[in-house]
Amino acid sequence: MGTIVVFPRSGYANRLQTIVSASLLAEELGMDWKVCWLPQDVCPVQAEQVFSAEFVRTRLISPVVAEQGYRLVMEEVPRYLHASARGSRVYLAGHDRGEQFYMPELRGMLETHSPELIAIVAGGKFTLNGDRQLTRQQDRQFRRHRFEAYQALELHPMVEDEVARYREVHGRYLSLHLRYSDRNTQAPWFWRIGPEVQRLSADTGISEVFVASDSMTARDGWVRRLTRAGFDTWVTQPESMNRHEAASALGALVDWRILAQSTAMTYFRESSFAEEACVASGAFETSAALSSSATRGRLVVLREYSRAAITYPLRHGPLAR
Repeated sequence: MGTIVVFPRSGYANRLQTIVSASLLAEELGMDWKVCWLPQDVCPVQAEQVFSAEFVRTRLISPVVAEQGYRLVMEEVPRYLHASARGSRVYLAGHDRGEQFYMPELRGMLETHSPELIAIVAGGKFTLNGDRQLTRQQDRQFRRHRFEAYQALELHPMVEDEVARYREVHGRYLSLHLRYSDRNTQAPWFWRIGPEVQRLSADTGISEVFVASDSMTARDGWVRRLTRAGFDTWVTQPESMNRHEAASALGALVDWRILAQSTAMTYFRESSFAEEACVASGAFETSAALSSSATRGRLVVLREYSRAAITYPLRHGPLAR
């Protein structure tokens, strides 16, 4: 039995997408699978702080084991899709094209070879049963498979216990996720958010809303607005919302898990964090994914440039410290 070794990259949701995608690929090919987790600036914690002890014991390998046991160093995995001369080793790192782009070609390789090792460096999702760009039916089927995989994925006990503590006092609820820090130019117009929450509430008969965000200001502002509109809102209390700080990991994972247990979500379509929580909830078809606005994005960029120009003398002039 061969082995898939995956090096997940980027933020938590991107890594979860990669891990679940690799597990589904391994299941289809009848291969074992391992995860070599390396922290990054946007994910500055070890896997032992993210997953259950069982996951760590059965799936996690260190960079030393990856190198000594599988002759793999993440930085040396070649970009895009390659196979060794005899096809015993396959390397995939989609980079700017994404891993899904190479799935048809990988299928062709697997029809003629049975690799002993498939090494994948990725920060997103991919499925062997799909075109370079998934059709609507392929995407729907892949979401269903990811949903099933997420039901079996156990996070660290600190995450699960904290989620359970909130769930003890909250039954069925809707959720609203706001992503602004690194996706501000891809966020929807402000005025589109409230009506979607109202619509989901009318469709489901639920007036309780969990609000999560990577911006305390945005989160608290929407809590006030929804409360004034008659909703029963609630939030978690993360130690930090700065994704570059290790202290933010627990709060982010708790929020993700709570989002993934909501009845329906309103979220920004460009946020993989929210989208994957929506997939894990099983409510993708009935939730509200808000598209970005190119006009709003240009206004955000213009505002940021204007602010930089105004503050430049204070930052670099004679008054700068």
